[in-house]
Amino acid sequence: MDQIVSKELNLKKEKLWNAMYIKMIFVALFVSICNNMLNTALPLYIQDIGGDKSTAGMVMGVFTIAALVCRPLFGNLVDTKGRKIVLIVGISIFAISGLGLGMVTSILLILVLRAIQGIGISGFSTSSGTVVADVLPPKRLTEGVGLFGVSYNISTAIGPSIALVLISSFGYLSVFISSFLICVLGLLLVFTFNYEKKAKLALQAQEGYVEPEKAKLSLKSAFEKSAIPASAAQFLLAMPMGFAMTFMPLFGISAGIENVGMYFTVFALTLLATRFFVGKLADRYGASKVIIPGIILVALGMLILSFTTTLTLLLVAAGVIGLGYGCINPTVNAFIMKVSPIERRGAANATYYAAFDGGVGIGSMAGGILVQAIGFSSTFICLVGVTVAGMAVFFKFARKQILKSEAAL
Repeated sequence: MDQIVSKELNLKKEKLWNAMYIKMIFVALFVSICNNMLNTALPLYIQDIGGDKSTAGMVMGVFTIAALVCRPLFGNLVDTKGRKIVLIVGISIFAISGLGLGMVTSILLILVLRAIQGIGISGFSTSSGTVVADVLPPKRLTEGVGLFGVSYNISTAIGPSIALVLISSFGYLSVFISSFLICVLGLLLVFTFNYEKKAKLALQAQEGYVEPEKAKLSLKSAFEKSAIPASAAQFLLAMPMGFAMTFMPLFGISAGIENVGMYFTVFALTLLATRFFVGKLADRYGASKVIIPGIILVALGMLILSFTTTLTLLLVAAGVIGLGYGCINPTVNAFIMKVSPIERRGAANATYYAAFDGGVGIGSMAGGILVQAIGFSSTFICLVGVTVAGMAVFFKFARKQILKSEAAL
């Protein structure tokens, strides 16, 4: 199937940039801008309508928990029904439910809509990562996955800032309307995707072609076993990220730090910078030699946040954490794509993102409860411990698998 896709896209053996890859980057950029706008606006909106910090964490948490629960379904659908249809369904659900958030003030309804929106982002991210793996040259997969993440980094830099400007200038409703319209742009672009159809027709035209049997959804088929070790470590490592992305605006208010939106900008710019060299380093020296320093940097960044009282320290922490996640996330994702069978890429992506979603969701929900009970400083210390636990899981389960796969090359 990879060879058929490469032929239909007119790829040279090592060509990285092609029309489908570029389109997918823009789709991801549009959807991610919307997601980051809502991630920033919702905790503030919840407090504005009478909710507390734990409620804000719950609203953010149900989003990722719903995404996690739906990963097995969407992973199976991506492998059996196709990438494009799941992209369309996922973006549509995300956009419509996001617009609905701006039209209700009931916490219960917001929880329901946010959960529905999590279902949408689950379909989008599972299928988008699979599309990228499809259209990249296998020998440049790590580099390509890393550069694909540029769209997410840019959205992390500008999405929160756009949301804060819109809130201060036009109110909360403007954020929800704007995010819906931006999502529509991404949806329109998805309708131009046609590589699957061309590849399938070319495959069917080959002599002796037999239509493969559709896999039935089951617990065994829902997750890809080769992706589980690295995903288990990613689950723990995503918790600090989920907490920071959800509660940073509230942390800034609590610590009396102005312009806290700069945290997201520095974090995203650092992530962006890593995309241009981390993939090449991982391909040259090995994934574990990139992931381990990344874990150490995330722990250090959380430690810095535990005693941060100034904008300068906040931005130093943002840079350190951004560098850490820039090493961890794309390298783990690309490794999982490398070791999973081609026909199981949807399930492998579902496994990875289920772990990531679960970590982000629990980080948001448990973090909100901890902040309410022990404050921000002690919560950041707890997250240092979680990061160390993530390193322990990596050494116990994932590192041996990575070294074994690299030795086989």
